[in-house]
Amino acid sequence: MRLYMPRIIASMCVAGLAAAVAMSLPAPAAAVVPAPSDGTTITADATARGQWKQNFKWTISKTVTPASWQLLRGDSGTSMFTVAVTKQPSTEISWIDGQVCVTNTGAEATQGLSIVTTLLGGPGFSQVIGAQNVPLGASDAIGPGDTGCYEYKVDLPASARVAGGSYQISATVAISNLVGSVGTPAGPTAAAVATLSNTPLLLNDSVNVDDSNGMTWVFDSSGSQTYPKTFTCDQGNFTHKNRATIRQTGQFSEASVTVNCASLKVRKDVFTSLQRKHKWTIDKSADQSELTLAVGQQYQVTYTVDVNARPVDSSWMATGTIRVTNMAPFAVRLLSVSDIVSPDIMASVSNCVAGAVQVTLPYTLGPNWTIRCSYAVALPNGDSRVNTAIATAQNMSYDAQGHGTPAGTSDFSGTAEVNFARAAITEIDKCASVSDSFAGDLGTVCAPNVPARFTYTRWIGPYEACGNYTVENVASFVASTTGVTGSDRWDIPVSVPCSEGCSRTQGYWGTHSNYGPAPYDATWALVTPDGEDSPFFSSGQTWYQVLQTPSAGGNAYYILARQYIAAVLNQLSGADTSAITTELALAAQLLADYTPGSSITGALRDSFINTAGTLDDYNNGVIGPGHCSR
Repeated sequence: MRLYMPRIIASMCVAGLAAAVAMSLPAPAAAVVPAPSDGTTITADATARGQWKQNFKWTISKTVTPASWQLLRGDSGTSMFTVAVTKQPSTEISWIDGQVCVTNTGAEATQGLSIVTTLLGGPGFSQVIGAQNVPLGASDAIGPGDTGCYEYKVDLPASARVAGGSYQISATVAISNLVGSVGTPAGPTAAAVATLSNTPLLLNDSVNVDDSNGMTWVFDSSGSQTYPKTFTCDQGNFTHKNRATIRQTGQFSEASVTVNCASLKVRKDVFTSLQRKHKWTIDKSADQSELTLAVGQQYQVTYTVDVNARPVDSSWMATGTIRVTNMAPFAVRLLSVSDIVSPDIMASVSNCVAGAVQVTLPYTLGPNWTIRCSYAVALPNGDSRVNTAIATAQNMSYDAQGHGTPAGTSDFSGTAEVNFARAAITEIDKCASVSDSFAGDLGTVCAPNVPARFTYTRWIGPYEACGNYTVENVASFVASTTGVTGSDRWDIPVSVPCSEGCSRTQGYWGTHSNYGPAPYDATWALVTPDGEDSPFFSSGQTWYQVLQTPSAGGNAYYILARQYIAAVLNQLSGADTSAITTELALAAQLLADYTPGSSITGALRDSFINTAGTLDDYNNGVIGPGHCSR
């Protein structure tokens, strides 16, 4: 590291450090060389401090018991977590560090600066302990009046380490342009004394351990902490991962508890009986609500006819069976089984059987056992309802040894729709005949196979002249018993522009040539001389081949060429291209000047890509006369 500071501040710092050193040991005076005109002069000062540290290592482990639980939803289990740390033997390190500051007191910048620090100890600092070249950073030149300060560090081996002992740093500074010694490195020597502390600085003598379950402990020596955590089975299977971390070192250990949550599976069926009269409805729709076509263009529309029947019922009754299966790998105490039809109509539950034996509740249900109960309920009307069966089980709270005590209850439910469409019924207008003004007879629909849907396709167009048209369509039904009828219609307005056609994408033109697969669009025949097989500029390909060639690697030529082909075909089909007159001309010029193998980079590539983007907006109807319906 190299620092520069104003000369006055540097002198103050140096003076203070020199005074402190002088109190313990006289240091050689900073050398100043008289300043003739053949170089420059420098002074040097040094600081020193002793560092002695003792670092303790730790290890950490975390365990848990039990590490897994098999519980019923609503049960709880308490696991015991243990965090243990071990204090390892310490290691000691010591060194002397500080700064050597060099001040240029002459009139020109220093040259060839070097600094060597020597660590001395023993009686009268007669023992050489170590030496090093001080790193100078990116430059060794110090300008006139400037001070450069350089950091050093010399390791103090254990063999030379004395508690409370003093050590001297001798810094030899040299430059190659010192006055009087130009060309021969020379300079002053600065010294500083450091005293080692009587005892080392202790690192990690004690540590803080933070636990992700919310606990924190302080350890001065090896030890452990144990605490409980309760897990409640209120969701599906899950794993709780826990970590204990030594705050000072970042070391950690993890322990996980896996909770497997089982449940009672409740299933039920519903059988209904009633008298029913069906009220039929019909809905007609299509995948297009309006169309814009060019003169001579066709478009295929898909029509949909949906029919449904709403029952009007009386004498409603629902009966069935409730099945409760224990999905847990252990026995569960089943307390009760009840049944309710929305909103709050209670059913009568009776005749509970396990296997072939009739049982009474409460009842202990073994693993994978099933109990079956019958229910019956009279309903006030035929509204759509939900029938819910509820099995109530005893919950348990387990300690770490697996001993359980009763603790609350949990409900398990299964639902079924009360749907009188499947009832034993006397039916009126059970079936309806469906027809369509386009498709004719669509067929007969009978409850309960409702709702039912019919679909068919029909070509709209072509129109020989521009103008506005309407395609009308009506679907109808006739009920089987009473002859009641109903209908619905879907009319499609069709606009055939007289002067401004609509645009289509390159995808359309790529599939509507003589090569298929879609119906041929005669616009291709307007491309000279051979339609889609006409040569495309100097590409060596036909119009169709260029349109089918992918722009591998982002080939700018093909990106522009495909959009240009689509725009020209749109123009030939009658679409107004005034919005892209400039871009069409520019594209034609670029495609005439270059080939697919040309190097198209930089601003030229930008021109290709930007022009293609504008043509793409036109072909997609963002600009121009608008996009065709297909």
